[in-house]
Amino acid sequence: MSRIDVPALVIGTGRDLAHPLDMAKALAAQIPKAELVEITPKSDNRKAYVREFRDAVGWFLREVL
Repeated sequence: MSRIDVPALVIGTGRDLAHPLDMAKALAAQIPKAELVEITPKSDNRKAYVREFRDAVGWFLREVL
């Protein structure tokens, strides 16, 4: 992962049993130009999850393009 030399977006949620937030944090820490964004878990609020996911991707694309 440390050889990835481009911006990367890692999105995580607080209670994702399949992909724990600690895993997202560890992944982001291994990628030099990674940005980690934590969003609302889908199981808590699906609308907030979708909105925050879209906002994170939109923000990231505006930053890197």
